[in-house]
Amino acid sequence: MKKHEGVSRDYFKFFFFFFLTVTIISFYFPASGDDLGWATSDGTALLENGFRNYNGRYMGNLSALCFSRIPALLPFIKSLTLTSVLVLIQKLTFNRSKTFLYLSAFLLVVPTALFKQAFVWTAGFANYYFSVFIGMFNIYLLLFKSDMTGKKNFVRIVLLFALGITGQLFMEHFTVAMLAFSVALNAYDYIKDRRLKPERIVYMIACVIGMVIMLTNGAYSKIFRGERAYQSLTGYGNSAFDFIKKLFGDVALDLLNACFPAMLVIFVLSLLLCRRRKLMRFILSLAAVSVVIFCSAVLAVETYSLFAMLAGIVTVYLALLFLITVKDIKSKRSKIRISFYCVMITVLTVPLLFVNPTGARCYSGVYVLLLMIVKELLDEYEVPLRVHRVKPVKALLTVMLAFDLVCYSTVFTANSNKISFIRSEVVRGNSNIELEHTQLGFFVHALDCEGENEKFKRRFCEYYHLPENIEISYKD
Repeated sequence: MKKHEGVSRDYFKFFFFFFLTVTIISFYFPASGDDLGWATSDGTALLENGFRNYNGRYMGNLSALCFSRIPALLPFIKSLTLTSVLVLIQKLTFNRSKTFLYLSAFLLVVPTALFKQAFVWTAGFANYYFSVFIGMFNIYLLLFKSDMTGKKNFVRIVLLFALGITGQLFMEHFTVAMLAFSVALNAYDYIKDRRLKPERIVYMIACVIGMVIMLTNGAYSKIFRGERAYQSLTGYGNSAFDFIKKLFGDVALDLLNACFPAMLVIFVLSLLLCRRRKLMRFILSLAAVSVVIFCSAVLAVETYSLFAMLAGIVTVYLALLFLITVKDIKSKRSKIRISFYCVMITVLTVPLLFVNPTGARCYSGVYVLLLMIVKELLDEYEVPLRVHRVKPVKALLTVMLAFDLVCYSTVFTANSNKISFIRSEVVRGNSNIELEHTQLGFFVHALDCEGENEKFKRRFCEYYHLPENIEISYKD
């Protein structure tokens, strides 16, 4: 008991440290993308219109509207969500390994396109990362919080119903995935025990209701009719090549942009687990050749389509290596879990083949599932070899958190200096203000007012309380 209490205290200390550090980093995130729209009168106008013909992401929209207007509390909300996701990853994978805990924390804070689009960007966080947290919490309630007395827990059923509906009102492909999960869960119960559990039936009904509420928004009928300029369905016609190009082009590129740190770890663990020496030699040789061709082609041509196609080749290569590894895994339980994670990744990804636009942010759920796959491979690697490399992973996490802090404090300083300069020019009576481009694109989803878009300039001035008659231009 004392040992268990000591371990629990260690975990609590770590989660508190992680929460505190990510909170400090989050204080330096500037408003980016369409955050200014949600935080100003444009967001209020959408709310007053009930988001009619905008989209059916009602909870995502309300969250973006709310979060963007509470800058003092937003860092705590973001940090609490990321820490909760980390806790739920540990819970859902039945894992108490400190190596996996620190590795998961490290991978969650690596600055990738996913991090800046689904965490730094407040509107992206409200729709993508927050929805992942809600979905994981729902799964936790369904799988781990059964009433051990055998009686129906009315409060839990009501909570699942409410969260089931609200969880469906964030992202369309996530809505499809959670409905598929709820149906599969009930099918499993019936096949295994020839009976259904009330809370899981209620959750499935809630998922259906949530999907209906979302899809009855007028925006989707316009998308189907091709009347939306920004959002559209992908038209493949009769060309199989167009489908393959989308799959091994845009989708693969977004997947790599979002998930390459977790994919890299899976690649390394797959090599360590590969038990066929000749095959391993072949894989390493193929990897070396692929890297040389990949780098040479990108440096020589530098075209988006070529880069996207090469991303597809790399993704397929990693997938094949992973499948070979899974075949060699001895644990039947690990194989079943990995298979389930792969099915869920497929369900989350397939809808993205048929819609435009998509981005790295759409793969936030996929990234969490990849971390769960990392856990299974890590267990297979650690158990037979008895290796527990906690200190190096802890050091990597510390370095990454420090790196994020330095990077985003620089972002914050640059943004603050820009606003101060504009205000000083306004005080001088200068209404034509020329700025230098802010080189922060790697860290921030979209830079505010970095162009000639009048809508963004108006939002920018309203958000920062600047006169609307100023003209902002940028040096070439």
